[in-house]
Amino acid sequence: MVDCCRRSVIGRGVSAYAIPNLIDPCFSYDRTLFLPHGKFTILYGALGGRKSQYKGFDDLAAALSLLPPEVKTNSELHIFGEDANSCETAGVITHFMGNITSPRRLVSIYHRADVFAFPSREETQGMTKIEAMLCGLPVLVFGRTACAEGIEHGISGWIAKDGDITQYAEGIQWMFGLWKENRLDSLRETISERARRLFSQPDIVGKMAQIYAEGVCRFKVG
Repeated sequence: MVDCCRRSVIGRGVSAYAIPNLIDPCFSYDRTLFLPHGKFTILYGALGGRKSQYKGFDDLAAALSLLPPEVKTNSELHIFGEDANSCETAGVITHFMGNITSPRRLVSIYHRADVFAFPSREETQGMTKIEAMLCGLPVLVFGRTACAEGIEHGISGWIAKDGDITQYAEGIQWMFGLWKENRLDSLRETISERARRLFSQPDIVGKMAQIYAEGVCRFKVG
């Protein structure tokens, strides 16, 4: 977004900054909240659930359809933001959690999943993506708009090329392989620590204060 601003006629020559939104401190990794379960759990969430077209659920469903039978049989898709009866999505059992209004309830949901699917098409930041990483959850994204910002491919998540459904499905299979080998748990704390460094509240507040101070000085001089 900052790059677009700097290239525009209006924004050319004007200072532009990208500062993350502040995230509730309750979003953090807590080992005691993690409960082992028998299925590989893919989490997806958006206001309106599957109905939010720009959130890319159809791309996620298309990727699920490419998964081999072993992965489908041993996986579940959990969706928050929509209330509906359980069903199947491309052969994967799907459960719905309704609208979540409590941040602490959302923290618990992040801890009980194995990967967060974030196939969104339009994002300036992506709050749920950051919340998930702060809770130690790896994230699957496409490399479009700001979806991939903050994610290190193969470390804190998986970045597929924009619109490449096959690559996105490969990311799900990669995560499934880590889950099957009991290697996902060891990544959670690392993912959370990295996210805390990237989205540190003191750093964000400090940067905002610095920019405002510079702006006030520039205005007075002008």
